[in-house]
Amino acid sequence: MSKIRKIVFYFLFFICQLCFFGAILLVSFYNNPANNITYTTPLSFELILKALGRTNFSVIRATFDLETTLFLIFFLMSSLFALFVFIKTATKAKSRLRFWTFAIQPAIFWWGWLGLLALPFDIYSGTRGELAGEWLGEGLPIIEALGVWIICSVYVVIISFDKKEIKNFIRR
Repeated sequence: MSKIRKIVFYFLFFICQLCFFGAILLVSFYNNPANNITYTTPLSFELILKALGRTNFSVIRATFDLETTLFLIFFLMSSLFALFVFIKTATKAKSRLRFWTFAIQPAIFWWGWLGLLALPFDIYSGTRGELAGEWLGEGLPIIEALGVWIICSVYVVIISFDKKEIKNFIRR
């Protein structure tokens, strides 16, 4: 595999993790009573910076119920396993293990497809100052971060694509 492809993957992986942890912080801002962000509160960069100052680990932990916490742990384990597979197979141009590890990611985190659809609209709304607390309350930042993970996974599938592998899979 070329050095450029590796660099692109590591960059995308870093962006995915940054988006995911940023999404966790954003949703925590909304759920912290000290921030006084309601469903209809217009979001601004200044408001988010103030909320960041009032957020700590206990607020983040209190934000999520057991189901969401387990999902977050599962996502982190899945993405770290995918990173491990990528690192171990990076010397090969094509890798069956790398291909299938990343090919199942969009199916496992299927609601990330919805995040991909919402992301351009939310970026547009955010640049116009039209996002409100509703965006945070519905947990859309996490769903959109999963959409970014799907982009990364699809990139790795494309660079790991082996036509013979797909033909053999279809014939079965």
